[in-house]
Amino acid sequence: MNKTIQDLLQRYEIPSKERYNGTPVFTREPLDGTTEQTKRTFMGGVLETYEKLLGQMLKAGDDAVKTDLRFLLKLIQDLKKHKYKEQSKLLKGLHDLGNVQMDDRIIQGKALGELPWLYEEASSLTSSIRLERRRRRRQARKLRTHPSA
Repeated sequence: MNKTIQDLLQRYEIPSKERYNGTPVFTREPLDGTTEQTKRTFMGGVLETYEKLLGQMLKAGDDAVKTDLRFLLKLIQDLKKHKYKEQSKLLKGLHDLGNVQMDDRIIQGKALGELPWLYEEASSLTSSIRLERRRRRRQARKLRTHPSA
């Protein structure tokens, strides 16, 4: 994979000043100090974006780079398929939320009817996360005070 990327970088050459300008395409900030599930969801989104990006590069690229691009695209697709199925479903659901017709009165009425249930679900979710953290802390304290021999 690294050799393929190095070969492609020679074809998609950009000035070092642009490549290392301090603003990456994919920030690592959301990965700092977050839960494993949040990281997996974020990485699923990054993989989906790479899939689209490589697809666009395939359409616009000449024959000299298409084999390498197909190779990278296959790696991304296989990784998504085998390790990020749940994240793909979640991202599709999030994408669908962005397509809700805000000015449709039927949608507005249905959304108002669904709000109590969704509000309750969202509220209880944050409570259960807090309880789970507390439980983990208690377990960690028990392990520190009563180590297994």
